[in-house]
Amino acid sequence: MSPITMPCPQCNGAGASADLDCKDCDGVGFLNIKPEAVRMVTQGRTPSAAKPAKI
Repeated sequence: MSPITMPCPQCNGAGASADLDCKDCDGVGFLNIKPEAVRMVTQGRTPSAAKPAKI
């Protein structure tokens, strides 16, 4: 699956957040992450962008 762009309200605009790994944030409040990471977030878990997701 290709990465998707989702709103990243936790992002501080500098590509970092205490609540979510925003290292792929475009700096204006959107984050490019994989759909499986979106599912993790919606299930209350925080994915680590430093580690590839196991599919």
